[in-house]
Amino acid sequence: MKQEKINTIREIILTEDIGKLSRKSSLFGGADISIVPRLPDKKDDFYGSRQFLVTNYAKELSWLIFKLK
Repeated sequence: MKQEKINTIREIILTEDIGKLSRKSSLFGGADISIVPRLPDKKDDFYGSRQFLVTNYAKELSWLIFKLK
């Protein structure tokens, strides 16, 4: 079952416009990391310091992580 889901996601990545598919996706935040398009001014919050993965493809990468969940 897991391999089938990975194959389906792979096929979507190869054949679809991920930029378009990911437009409505929320940015991923969890496991003490947040995926963001630019580094926020305030890095600490109630839970302490978080790590940021800064990328121009934050929506696309977040979309992929949510699909893999």
